[in-house]
This record gives sequence, structure tokens and C-alpha cells, in this order.
Amino acid sequence: MLLALALSLALSLAVACTAPTPTASPPAPAAPAAPAAQPARPVPTAAPLADDDPAACAQGSCEIRVGGPATIPLPAGTGVAEIRFVAVDAGTVELVAVVPDGQVSTRCSGACTGMRTTTSGGTSSVRLTAGAGAEVAVNDLALDVREASAAAAVLRLTAG
Repeated sequence: MLLALALSLALSLAVACTAPTPTASPPAPAAPAAPAAQPARPVPTAAPLADDDPAACAQGSCEIRVGGPATIPLPAGTGVAEIRFVAVDAGTVELVAVVPDGQVSTRCSGACTGMRTTTSGGTSSVRLTAGAGAEVAVNDLALDVREASAAAAVLRLTAG
């Protein structure tokens, strides 16, 4: 009987060791994550386009693109009757500011060369060559050269 008991115990252990143990069910697949929020990017705004028409400067303030000779008539309040663009070449613009009453006050900073004033018959002319970044003032007219290339120049004229 002892033999039967030992055999029964051995069989129980063998069955217990080989029987598959129940396992937990595999985890359910995770729900797809929501796309990560993109940081807000500022929407670039286009700079105002320079006008090609000298009439855009009729009030004394404008941004204009010139590619060669052009004349811009200006209102009397600027102290300048007109700006004559003589040439645009090699990243510079050559211009003449015509002052009707002969009274001239000038200032030029940045890429300016050859500023000279002549007076004849009560009218003065200020002639100069300016490159990108130049800031010119003739009487009450400010002229900033925004861009200058061999093909064209963009200038900002401001009365006041």
C-alpha cells in the first residue's frame, strides 16, 4: 500500500507540473494616440509691394521701384518739387532732388556718395548716388533706399 500511495503522489506531481497554467489574457491594443498638437506658427505677412508708378508718390509718401530714369513730382509741403532718378546701376541709384525756392537742407547717411548741390535761377538741385541702406533727407523729404541691384532700386519716400 505504501507503494500505491507513493505512486499516486508521483502521478499527482507529474500531472501538476505538466498541466498548463492559465495565464492572463494579453493586454488589449492601446487606442491610437491623438496626433500631437503642432505649436502655433505665425503666418508670415507679405511686405507691401513697391509701386512702379510715380503717381503713387503724389501725396509725398510712398514706396516705389525704379529700374531706370523716372521723374516723381512731389507736393509743395515737402520742400522738393521732384525727384529725378537718373540711373540704376551696380547696386546704386543716382538721383537729383529739385528744390524750387533754392533753400536746401540735406543729410545723407549710409551708402551715399557724390552729394553736391547746384543753384541756378533760384532753383537748387541736389545730386547724389546711394546704395541699399542709405538714408537721405532733402528739406522735409526723407528717402530711404530699401534695396538696390543692377536692375532696380526700391525706395521709400516720406514727407514730413
